[in-house]
Amino acid sequence: MFSCSDINLVFEKEGYETLQQSFPADNPERIIVYLKKDLSAYSDIRPAILDTVRRLEESDFISTGAVGYAARKPRQYDRRIWLQKNATDKELIRLTTYPNAVVKATAFHGLFRKKHKDVPQILVDFSDQSGFIEFVSGCLGEPIHLGEYCFTEVMNYESPWDNYPSVIYPNGYRGKVGLGNDQKELIIANIVKHKENYYSQPDSLSL
Repeated sequence: MFSCSDINLVFEKEGYETLQQSFPADNPERIIVYLKKDLSAYSDIRPAILDTVRRLEESDFISTGAVGYAARKPRQYDRRIWLQKNATDKELIRLTTYPNAVVKATAFHGLFRKKHKDVPQILVDFSDQSGFIEFVSGCLGEPIHLGEYCFTEVMNYESPWDNYPSVIYPNGYRGKVGLGNDQKELIIANIVKHKENYYSQPDSLSL
């Protein structure tokens, strides 16, 4: 069993000084796994960015700015904003290939904020992947497909499979990275396919 001292030792030995030493103590074995995960395939990304990637993958959920009955802002929310602001375009593009849906969605959001020209094609690619994200807002949490999250929560397109309207953003919000009709149709078809497959599984109620 690992102790908090063991966790601090890993911080020192691995050199992750930029990480806040605030991991929950309930499952230190899981923490050690993420701290020691081999990210050599992403050595072209700066260590400070990868430190935050590790934390996002460890928490493994996406939230709005207010969670729970007390409507508190989780640290995970601030980490995602920090990553989007501080990672370069090249780093964000690389992170859209990272094998974790939360990290991919965070990188996509950063590229969308920067109006990157590759956003439409990245979303088309995401829409045909099987990854799901735990999305938490207020007191509620539910699994949401990676492509669906980027389509409805990031780019603010209305969801044709739900009966409630999206938030209305100012004109020009999508700037130069809006989707063409053919792209939207393909994205929606892909998302519906993966949602149907996901909810047809016996264990689909648990992530």
